[in-house]
Amino acid sequence: MSKTTKVVQDVELKAVPLPVKTETYTVISHGFIIDEVRRELAKAGFEVIAEEYRANNNLEIARGSYIIKRSEDPSFLKSFNWTNSYDKSTKFQCAVGGYVWENNAFVIEKEGNTFIRKHTGDADTLVKDTI
Repeated sequence: MSKTTKVVQDVELKAVPLPVKTETYTVISHGFIIDEVRRELAKAGFEVIAEEYRANNNLEIARGSYIIKRSEDPSFLKSFNWTNSYDKSTKFQCAVGGYVWENNAFVIEKEGNTFIRKHTGDADTLVKDTI
């Protein structure tokens, strides 16, 4: 993300006009990601205790971070994070990690807990299945 990154609301990201799907570009909408992440986290028994969205000025590149917990162990916090773009500058990426409350740090393991997908072919379906 660039120096022009700002904190935004989910409704702002959902309102961004979608790019046109082409033979070589598959649209993965920010709104779809937001809704799917919330739905799947709730379905898996996680409570979202905080969410933050950041985007560049034209909202074409966005990032979402969710701090989540399970009711069985409320002291153990995890995170779900994603990045997406409409301008083809960034592949869709998502990762599960930990969250350290004391210093507001996200801890994301690089191997095994990440998914990266270029916006081509059935990327939208694979993103849904991965989330």
